[in-house]
Amino acid sequence: MRQTLFLIVACFSASCAEKRELVDMNPFHAFADKCTGTGDPVKKTPFCYKGGATVLGMKEDVVVTIQSAEKVGKINQGTLAIDATGISPEHCKSLNYTKVSETDNKISFDQAKAAQCLSGTKAAAVYCSDQDAVQLHIQIPHLPVPDIAVTLAPAPC
Repeated sequence: MRQTLFLIVACFSASCAEKRELVDMNPFHAFADKCTGTGDPVKKTPFCYKGGATVLGMKEDVVVTIQSAEKVGKINQGTLAIDATGISPEHCKSLNYTKVSETDNKISFDQAKAAQCLSGTKAAAVYCSDQDAVQLHIQIPHLPVPDIAVTLAPAPC
């Protein structure tokens, strides 16, 4: 932690301005789990990923359910649900998603529809095929913190 804070402070100085683009300035990302690989999940739907985090004393658990999936060329597409429990229970059902196979691990879905059912919370997701995990990047509108990475592991639905 001390090294991370030193690196953040050091890169705000003029002496290392040219290196800023190489450093992730979000202090929460220093604690994020490793997320690598661009493959697709090889599972029969539905399948789930579960995890949670505590931020400023508030605990949230999240389950992402891949409800349907099909591969069309290099595009994996289908529907997913996001269910959060804890301090602010939220539920998004049947969000359409896409993921480009073999080149990207980003899971794209309708952010406006997700924000409506997640009370304005912004969520971005990536599939970590090397770890068989989903990593959510959550930005909570009423908390003055940058986005938080939460890793979800395979779980029974």
